[in-house]
Amino acid sequence: RAFSRRRPSVPPESSLVWPPVSLLKPIHGLEKNLEVNLRSACTQNYPDYQAVLSVQRLDDPALPLLRSIQHDYGTARVTVVAADSEPVVNGKVQNLIIALEAARHDVLVISDSDVWLPPDYLKAIVAPLHDPQVGYACTLYHEEALHTEQEAGAMVNAYAATASDPLVREAIALQGREETR
Repeated sequence: RAFSRRRPSVPPESSLVWPPVSLLKPIHGLEKNLEVNLRSACTQNYPDYQAVLSVQRLDDPALPLLRSIQHDYGTARVTVVAADSEPVVNGKVQNLIIALEAARHDVLVISDSDVWLPPDYLKAIVAPLHDPQVGYACTLYHEEALHTEQEAGAMVNAYAATASDPLVREAIALQGREETR
């Protein structure tokens, strides 16, 4: 075979201790199904998590919706962050930097705003991390977006080298590596 997948050894769900998670959702404008997608991030069957909804402009048209969702689910569940920022190579990366500053937990999950999450999404993405040989996990994205994602990954990798903070640089580089694979 040209490649194979290694299935991580994960104990049965009933014996797992779920670490707290910060779910980062970078947002730009009012896109199709945005409210449904964001609310799906707020109704996860997961014991302790924070949904961080971030925009890179103080006048982003999605802000009223984000504040409404934060009001509905509370500030313990939803954190809305908005910051004016200089134009960068990749707006998604800028949104992630803004979100990262508000993240309360060490385990980070990144999910695009155009993705609806099933209720067990966080458990599915975090479960492989129980295997000590797994450092990160990711999900597949739509096939037609593959080329665009690879191009974005190359731009993100180039931008990562410009970050002065080592933690931010590594977070950006990790996103770039995921986008290019």
